[in-house]
Amino acid sequence: MVASEVAPWAKTGGLADVLSSLPEALDTLGHRVTVVMPRYRGVVVPTGEVIARTVQIGSIRHDVWCHITRLSERRRVIFIDCPELFDRDGYYTTRGQDFPDNAERFATLSAAALDIADATAAVEPIDIVHAHDWQAGIVPVLLRAHPARWPALAGAATVITIHNLLYQGNFPKAIVPTLGLGWEWFTVTRGEFWGQFSFLKAGLTASDYVTTVSPAYARETLRPEFGYGFEGVLASRGERYLGILNGIDTRTWDPASDEWLPARFGQESLAGKRLCKRALLEQYRLPVGDDALERPLVGMVSRLAQQKGLDLIEAASAALVALDATWVFLGSGEARYEQLLR
Repeated sequence: MVASEVAPWAKTGGLADVLSSLPEALDTLGHRVTVVMPRYRGVVVPTGEVIARTVQIGSIRHDVWCHITRLSERRRVIFIDCPELFDRDGYYTTRGQDFPDNAERFATLSAAALDIADATAAVEPIDIVHAHDWQAGIVPVLLRAHPARWPALAGAATVITIHNLLYQGNFPKAIVPTLGLGWEWFTVTRGEFWGQFSFLKAGLTASDYVTTVSPAYARETLRPEFGYGFEGVLASRGERYLGILNGIDTRTWDPASDEWLPARFGQESLAGKRLCKRALLEQYRLPVGDDALERPLVGMVSRLAQQKGLDLIEAASAALVALDATWVFLGSGEARYEQLLR
C-alpha cells in the first residue's frame, strides 16, 4: 500500500485512519502488508532497518532513506525520508497554497515504494499493489508504463482507492515527460483532465480495480453533483468500480476501554458518559450545572469545508443557535467557516 498519511504518524482525515486499521485487519486475516508513506517533519520513526537508495523517475532524481518499521510478523511501515521533499511545515500546502512541486514529491514517493516492493517481491511475492488517493495515483501508471523496471511485480494486481474525489492531483501537462511518461498517457481516456495531467484520473484508468469508501459514495460519485468531472471516468470502469464501507478499529474506539477518556462507559452502564460530558464542558469553559448536563451536547469533528456540509450549517445557523443545546466544533479549514463558528 502506498499512501500520503498513516495514523498515528501523519493524519488530516479518514485516509490516515484507514491506512492504520485496514493493514491491521488484513494482518489478522493472515496477509502480509507493507505500507509506504513519507517521513514528514516531526515524524519520529521507530527504531528499525534503514536502507539508502537513489530514486529515479524520468528526469526526477533524489537520494532517500527508507526506514523500515516492523509492527508485527506480517505487517510493516516504511517511511521514505527525503528532507528536501518532505521536511516542511505542511503535508501538501503552506499558508493555504499547494506546494508547487507536489507532483515531484509524490511521484518520488511512488517510485520509491515500487522499488522497495520489487526488491521485496523477489523474496516474498506481492499479489496486490494498492494506491490510495491522488498522491499515489501514479503508482499503477508507472507499473503499466514501465513493466520491465519492476519485473518482480509483473504478476501483481493493482487497486486504487478514492478517499476524497475532490482532490485530484492536477498538474500542468509538462509534468508528463518529466515523469518519464509518453504522451499516450496524456489522452482523455487516460490522464488528461481539462488540459492538465491528473494523477488521480491516470490512476483510475490504469488500475485493475477502483474502490471507494462506501457503496453510497460509489453511487453518488457517478452523478455530476458529486463526481467533480470524474463521473464518466468512474462509470467507464463498470463493475470494476465499487464501494467498500470504511470500518473502524473497534478496540481503539471503545469507550469501555479508551484510556484517553476521563471515565469509561459501555452498553451495560452509561454512568461514565455523564462524567465525560462534564469534563468536556469544563475543558471548554462552558456551564457545567445540572441544567447544562441535561442539555444536549452536539459535537462535530471535521475539516471545515463546504464538502463536509458546513454550507448547510451556515444556512441553518440562526435556527441552530436558537436551540437549547451546547455546541463544540473541532477543526480547521476555510476561513469563512472558521469565522462563522467563532
